[in-house]
Amino acid sequence: NVTGFTINAGRLHRLRGGTRTLGLTGTGPPAFLASPAEVGCTPDGRHLIVTGKTNSFIDTFVVKGDDRLSASPVQTTDASVPFAFAFSGTQLDLVNAAGNIATSRVNAHGTITQGPPVADGQAAACCIALAGDYAYGGQAADATSRRTSGSAWRR
Repeated sequence: NVTGFTINAGRLHRLRGGTRTLGLTGTGPPAFLASPAEVGCTPDGRHLIVTGKTNSFIDTFVVKGDDRLSASPVQTTDASVPFAFAFSGTQLDLVNAAGNIATSRVNAHGTITQGPPVADGQAAACCIALAGDYAYGGQAADATSRRTSGSAWRR
């Protein structure tokens, strides 16, 4: 699930009617690879994006005028295992665990138009950061190297 909150007088308050399901199965918290990877809002605040690792989805909820989310998300299936994302203006830079990064666009109704993927040189990139004209991606330590590695791409 995703749940919205408001901040009033420095305190968080659950937004009444502000919880939406992601359609994940099971009764307890999902295993790491079956859980959502990242949740975030578009820079204009009109959409909430949720990426799913093993399930290979990008859910986009429309944020309505009362700050509640649309009843159900627009789901974009992404065979490339979407993981982390960051925004560069209105562009969505998406990194995935399958060794690629792609620049995409979130459309008004929540659909996502994905650009062509570019190999990132990582086995399982899981984070992305933007700085100037560059996007930096990294992955956690793997079983053999025990170190963090990363790549940089010019946007």
